[in-house]
Amino acid sequence: VRDFQIFDKQCVALESGKFLDTVGLLSCQLPDKPDAALDCDRTYVTPHVPTFMELTGTNAASFETEGSAAMRQDLLELRKKLHLDDIVGCSPASFDPHAALDDKHSMWELYLQRVLPDTLFPHDSLAVVVASTGALRYKLFKGQVELDETYTVSPFKDVFRVAHMSGLVMGDLIKHILKQTPNMRTERSSDVARFESLPLWVSSKDPKDLQDNVVYDLIFVQFDEASVSSAYKSLTGRELESSPFREGEVDSRSVWETYIREHWPCKDSRQTV
Repeated sequence: VRDFQIFDKQCVALESGKFLDTVGLLSCQLPDKPDAALDCDRTYVTPHVPTFMELTGTNAASFETEGSAAMRQDLLELRKKLHLDDIVGCSPASFDPHAALDDKHSMWELYLQRVLPDTLFPHDSLAVVVASTGALRYKLFKGQVELDETYTVSPFKDVFRVAHMSGLVMGDLIKHILKQTPNMRTERSSDVARFESLPLWVSSKDPKDLQDNVVYDLIFVQFDEASVSSAYKSLTGRELESSPFREGEVDSRSVWETYIREHWPCKDSRQTV
């Protein structure tokens, strides 16, 4: 989430994101007169050591302080305690959450067509997934995959929900949802680059491939429930009835770990990127 709001001429608010995916910098020139408006500038920075060095005017030798070195050691010990450095598998290629769906490196295509079908509903050919594309947050690189990377790729740990409906209704619903445009105030990410290559919403099946009289399972994460329910009500005039799907068994983070462990074993435990 990246957002900036002006409430009145002397009150502004900046939201820079979650999970340290963004650092927001806001500066305002204080007015000479008490009732004059603020003059503010803002920018968003993606956390990256070289970027921080540039902003602070430091280099590799001067960037780290005694305090940061101690914090680094504490974090390394905590990572070890939480097994975040454990290797869960080896990715055969790199995948990008911002890549277009027809790109061979599309993380969303991987998620919709392989990860979820294999881990969430392996025996349900009538399951259809709809999702907002702000959920996947970071690239997955070729080679060894640490447990930590399943959290950076999908940090939200959303639970899944399911609603049952005919293919006729579901087809109209998915088409309605896929036509939605970005709302920078409600979406998980207002990253403009994402919307240039990806739609705001994606579906695991094309609506035209659904059979009108067949009952399908529409699956979505809880975060998306309000948007899906609103679209359903606007189309049918009824409230959407949904229920938890495999609650307590899987979530939007654990499906990645499960898939990688089962389908991407490392050929050699010593393998490196």
